[in-house]
Amino acid sequence: MRFFVLIFILFGSVSAFGQDLKEIEKDLIVSYKRIIIYHALAIDNIENESYLDSALNENIRFRQKLLRYTSQYPATLQYDFPLFDSTNLIISTSKDKKFRVYSWQLANLASGKLYNNVYQYLGTKVNSKCFIDSAENDLVEDSLHDDTGSNFINLFDLNSPKGTIYIAQFNSRGIEGFWAGFKLFQIDGDNLNDTIALIKKETGLQNAEGLNEFSIKNGSGVVSCEKDGKKFKLQIIKENGQATGKWITYKFDGQYFVRTKD
Repeated sequence: MRFFVLIFILFGSVSAFGQDLKEIEKDLIVSYKRIIIYHALAIDNIENESYLDSALNENIRFRQKLLRYTSQYPATLQYDFPLFDSTNLIISTSKDKKFRVYSWQLANLASGKLYNNVYQYLGTKVNSKCFIDSAENDLVEDSLHDDTGSNFINLFDLNSPKGTIYIAQFNSRGIEGFWAGFKLFQIDGDNLNDTIALIKKETGLQNAEGLNEFSIKNGSGVVSCEKDGKKFKLQIIKENGQATGKWITYKFDGQYFVRTKD
């Protein structure tokens, strides 16, 4: 009898926990869709600033919810969030399941696309953060390129002597074109180091490397990274924004990413 009671408790708990995640997802998708609605109204009624203000306020509410849920519910780090599959929200997760980035488009107005990022990671506990979270700076949150921000579309795990380095592939679109490249992260206890500088260039060690203002849509095919994270490359772009088919390659030498022949 005790055996059956124990089984009931265990499976009941798992079911309830799964239900919690589904309820969290439903709450988030409703909040996210409100951003989309007000964005559409803002684009169609560009002279009426109240719609953009509403979109920004809804964006803040969504971001706060996402930060709260992803920090208070550890299982969200590995939850797929299937309701977001058909949206513009991108969820990129590392191979070791310890690091995840949520990216979404904030607006699509005359200034180009603007993005938000929430970073979730496992230290001694599951943490979530964004690097700027004030309402006044909402449009420049975690910006890699002026005021546009970026989508993080892939994460690659690099096993290094100093621990796991996460190579985040990004792309974005601004007024004058597209951007694409890579940015490095490392989990340090319960902190996320987003400035770790391991890319060796003539100007010194850098945290990110990318291509600016090219005309290929979404940065398709202009950057790539090996699955083990030991090598990444960027295609050389002409002054007119077109790809050349020639590459700049960086290889990890055990300490730094150094430029090498392709």
